[in-house]
Amino acid sequence: AKQNICVVCGNDGYHIRNYIVPYTYRTLLPEQYRTHLSHDIVIMCPDCHLLCEKPKKARMKKMEEKLRMQMGEAALDMSPVIDDPVLHHIRSCAIALVKWKDQMPNEKVASHDRTVREYLASVCRKGR
Repeated sequence: AKQNICVVCGNDGYHIRNYIVPYTYRTLLPEQYRTHLSHDIVIMCPDCHLLCEKPKKARMKKMEEKLRMQMGEAALDMSPVIDDPVLHHIRSCAIALVKWKDQMPNEKVASHDRTVREYLASVCRKGR
Protein backbone atom coordinates (compact mmCIF):
# COMPACT_ATOMS: atom_id res chain seq x y z
CA ALA A 1 0.00 0.00 0.00
CA LYS A 2 1.16 3.53 -0.73
CA GLN A 3 2.08 5.60 2.29
CA ASN A 4 1.83 9.38 2.58
CA ILE A 5 5.40 9.90 3.73
CA CYS A 6 8.40 11.61 2.16
CA VAL A 7 10.34 9.01 0.15
CA VAL A 8 13.62 10.68 1.13
CA CYS A 9 13.39 11.35 4.87
CA GLY A 10 10.14 9.65 5.96
CA ASN A 11 8.47 12.87 7.15
CA ASP A 12 4.72 12.37 7.48
CA GLY A 13 3.70 16.05 7.55
CA TYR A 14 3.01 18.22 4.50
CA HIS A 15 3.94 16.78 1.11
CA ILE A 16 4.61 17.84 -2.45
CA ARG A 17 4.33 15.66 -5.55
CA ASN A 18 7.64 15.53 -7.36
CA TYR A 19 7.53 14.46 -11.00
CA ILE A 20 10.48 12.33 -12.06
CA VAL A 21 10.10 13.56 -15.65
CA PRO A 22 9.60 17.34 -15.43
CA TYR A 23 6.24 18.46 -16.77
CA THR A 24 7.88 20.79 -19.29
CA TYR A 25 9.64 17.81 -20.93
CA ARG A 26 6.57 15.57 -20.95
CA THR A 27 5.22 17.39 -24.02
CA LEU A 28 8.33 16.38 -25.97
CA LEU A 29 7.76 12.66 -25.34
CA PRO A 30 5.82 10.27 -27.58
CA GLU A 31 2.08 10.11 -26.79
CA GLN A 32 2.24 6.82 -24.87
CA TYR A 33 4.68 8.37 -22.38
CA ARG A 34 2.80 11.64 -21.81
CA THR A 35 0.20 10.28 -19.41
CA HIS A 36 0.49 11.04 -15.70
CA LEU A 37 1.38 7.61 -14.43
CA SER A 38 1.75 7.09 -10.70
CA HIS A 39 5.25 5.64 -11.08
CA ASP A 40 6.42 9.03 -12.39
CA ILE A 41 5.45 10.75 -9.13
CA VAL A 42 7.14 10.55 -5.74
CA ILE A 43 5.98 12.17 -2.51
CA MET A 44 8.44 14.52 -0.79
CA CYS A 45 8.36 16.93 2.10
CA PRO A 46 9.02 20.58 1.13
CA ASP A 47 12.65 20.47 2.36
CA CYS A 48 13.56 17.36 0.39
CA HIS A 49 11.67 18.68 -2.63
CA LEU A 50 13.81 21.84 -2.63
CA LEU A 51 16.99 19.78 -2.31
CA CYS A 52 15.89 17.71 -5.30
CA GLU A 53 14.72 20.65 -7.42
CA LYS A 54 18.02 22.56 -7.38
CA PRO A 55 20.08 19.90 -9.21
CA LYS A 56 17.10 19.10 -11.47
CA LYS A 57 16.82 22.75 -12.55
CA ALA A 58 20.59 22.98 -13.05
CA ARG A 59 20.42 19.89 -15.29
CA MET A 60 17.49 21.36 -17.23
CA LYS A 61 19.44 24.59 -17.77
CA LYS A 62 22.47 22.66 -19.09
CA MET A 63 20.25 20.66 -21.43
CA GLU A 64 18.61 23.87 -22.65
CA GLU A 65 21.98 25.51 -23.30
CA LYS A 66 23.18 22.46 -25.23
CA LEU A 67 20.00 22.41 -27.30
CA ARG A 68 20.27 26.13 -28.04
CA MET A 69 23.85 25.67 -29.25
CA GLN A 70 22.75 22.81 -31.53
CA MET A 71 19.79 24.77 -32.91
CA GLY A 72 21.72 27.97 -33.63
CA GLU A 73 19.47 30.72 -35.07
CA ALA A 74 16.27 28.70 -34.53
CA ALA A 75 16.89 28.85 -30.77
CA LEU A 76 16.19 32.59 -30.73
CA ASP A 77 12.45 31.89 -30.88
CA MET A 78 12.54 29.60 -27.83
CA SER A 79 11.66 31.04 -24.43
CA PRO A 80 14.21 30.20 -21.71
CA VAL A 81 13.53 28.12 -18.61
CA ILE A 82 12.95 30.46 -15.66
CA ASP A 83 15.34 29.54 -12.88
CA ASP A 84 14.19 32.04 -10.26
CA PRO A 85 13.13 30.59 -6.89
CA VAL A 86 11.19 33.77 -6.00
CA LEU A 87 9.11 33.61 -9.19
CA HIS A 88 8.63 29.88 -8.64
CA HIS A 89 7.27 30.56 -5.14
CA ILE A 90 4.94 33.30 -6.40
CA ARG A 91 3.66 31.04 -9.16
CA SER A 92 3.08 28.21 -6.65
CA CYS A 93 1.14 30.57 -4.38
CA ALA A 94 -1.04 31.74 -7.27
CA ILE A 95 -1.75 28.19 -8.43
CA ALA A 96 -2.63 27.09 -4.88
CA LEU A 97 -5.09 29.97 -4.56
CA VAL A 98 -6.75 29.14 -7.86
CA LYS A 99 -6.99 25.40 -7.25
CA TRP A 100 -7.33 24.90 -3.49
CA LYS A 101 -8.33 28.20 -1.86
CA ASP A 102 -11.55 26.72 -0.42
CA GLN A 103 -9.64 23.90 1.29
CA MET A 104 -6.72 25.97 2.61
CA PRO A 105 -6.51 27.45 6.12
CA ASN A 106 -7.39 31.17 6.21
CA GLU A 107 -3.88 32.13 7.34
CA LYS A 108 -2.34 30.33 4.36
CA VAL A 109 -4.83 31.95 1.96
CA ALA A 110 -3.97 35.39 3.37
CA SER A 111 -0.23 34.69 3.14
CA HIS A 112 -0.41 33.45 -0.47
CA ASP A 113 -2.72 36.31 -1.45
CA ARG A 114 -0.33 38.86 0.05
CA THR A 115 2.66 37.27 -1.74
CA VAL A 116 0.95 37.40 -5.14
CA ARG A 117 -0.42 40.93 -4.63
CA GLU A 118 2.95 42.32 -3.51
CA TYR A 119 4.63 40.83 -6.57
CA LEU A 120 2.00 42.17 -8.96
CA ALA A 121 2.17 45.62 -7.34
CA SER A 122 5.98 45.66 -7.75
CA VAL A 123 5.67 44.69 -11.42
CA CYS A 124 3.09 47.44 -12.00
CA ARG A 125 5.36 50.02 -10.33
CA LYS A 126 8.27 48.99 -12.57
CA GLY A 127 6.10 49.31 -15.67
CA ARG A 128 5.35 53.00 -15.05
